[in-house]
Amino acid sequence: MNIGGKIIGDAQYSSVLTASSLKGTNIINNQDENLGEIKDIMIDLLSGNVAYVVVSFGGFLGMGNKLFALPWEAFVIDEKKEKVVVNIDKQVLENAPGFDKDAWPKSTDRNFIGQVYSHYGYKPYWERDRDFFTKDRAGNRIDYNYNAGTSSSSLGVL
Repeated sequence: MNIGGKIIGDAQYSSVLTASSLKGTNIINNQDENLGEIKDIMIDLLSGNVAYVVVSFGGFLGMGNKLFALPWEAFVIDEKKEKVVVNIDKQVLENAPGFDKDAWPKSTDRNFIGQVYSHYGYKPYWERDRDFFTKDRAGNRIDYNYNAGTSSSSLGVL
């Protein structure tokens, strides 16, 4: 697979990409409209999640471009077409709060990141993570009441 001008490997056997291979890659939406290019990928070091992707959009011939933060969940890597697609209308991006290349938002500001996710209709990653671990999932539970070979509910009692 060739994204951003770099061979990524056999996508059939791997779903891992380097962040640097995505930088500089043009992105389109589902309507095949050009929405700019990926400038950077911001990682939440505490959770290991991609906090957001920084995209350059607008301007003319690269002049006057604004930077925008987009939720990683909005991105789809189309391996067959070797394209990066975002599930965002061009008008939604045009109306999004952007920032200047010399005035990036504080990357740890959860209010900013929460507003980004809300603007595009996504739930922030920290809320998704919390929901995953707080929902009752049988596969994530440990039942300590084994009662193996005993009439007691306590482990180690015979």
